[in-house]
Amino acid sequence: MKNQYFGDVNDYRKYGLLRAITGHGTLSSMICWMLNEDDDRPDGGKLSYLLKPDTWRGYDKELIDTIREAVVVEGERNVRVAKEKDIIPGADYFETLLNDEKIERNEYFAQFLKEAHGKDLYFFDPENVLDSNHQIKYSSIIHPL
Repeated sequence: MKNQYFGDVNDYRKYGLLRAITGHGTLSSMICWMLNEDDDRPDGGKLSYLLKPDTWRGYDKELIDTIREAVVVEGERNVRVAKEKDIIPGADYFETLLNDEKIERNEYFAQFLKEAHGKDLYFFDPENVLDSNHQIKYSSIIHPL
């Protein structure tokens, strides 16, 4: 996940699903952004849905209005908005930047598991990126629990 992606249509779908699965806060959850540094790629630009909020309000009025206000009105493209505006009610967030070094990744997941202990649901938001050979690689999200 990158901050530059916040608010695109895939976020709306993802947050809507998480809101439904958690019963709007009935289940405790820990969201692991697997956050990477922003880059200059144009990904995350699927925002035209925010210009037609009435089309989306039937699914989750509060969610579309919250994301629209953050992105269109306030110009905010940062995952911290999800926490600040309680987009996924009662969720806790693991917001540490994810590094590509194996040792640091092991420490990252160990810290995540420590902070997530006792939660009903763990959600990982992995990043897919192109490496220097233009091959898609995915962040590892497999870790023994």
